[in-house]
Amino acid sequence: MYTFQFLAAEAPASRRLAPTSLRAYFFMLLFLLPIMGLWPQSASYLDSVLQSERIRYQDAAYLLLLGAGLIDDELSPSEALRFYEERGWGLSRLSPQDELTLGGYSLMTMRVFELRGGPMYSLFPVRRYALRELRFRGLVQGRSAPGTPLSGERAVRILERTVRRYRETTA
Repeated sequence: MYTFQFLAAEAPASRRLAPTSLRAYFFMLLFLLPIMGLWPQSASYLDSVLQSERIRYQDAAYLLLLGAGLIDDELSPSEALRFYEERGWGLSRLSPQDELTLGGYSLMTMRVFELRGGPMYSLFPVRRYALRELRFRGLVQGRSAPGTPLSGERAVRILERTVRRYRETTA
């Protein structure tokens, strides 16, 4: 049986993958493929979300609602946002194109997946306590202040962890 190290040692230097490239491929296989299997997603849309430095409000609503299975993939992001706001979950003072912070995305996640919070979130369902709840549950990792800008890649990682946990509790 051949090991990866054996194969890498035999490959010409021009064909070897850098360790960071290997990590990127591993990340895609481990984290993104289960999410992509949840809904048929256009590759260009998912690429644009993953590559965005800051996720937009309507894109976050679209991803979260699809991940929760509340909308069909045929809806556009603007229609998904309208569905989100019609349920009374809307974030005040945000337009569809506004960039979302980690705290805002955490609050949206708590609402979409109907996650019950601890005492502080139950009394004050705001961004700060939503983020604390997700951090406590292990859904948000790394630097996590409510005002932190949120990239598309990090939003998808949080969604992936939430979907896995949500499926475990409902299965």
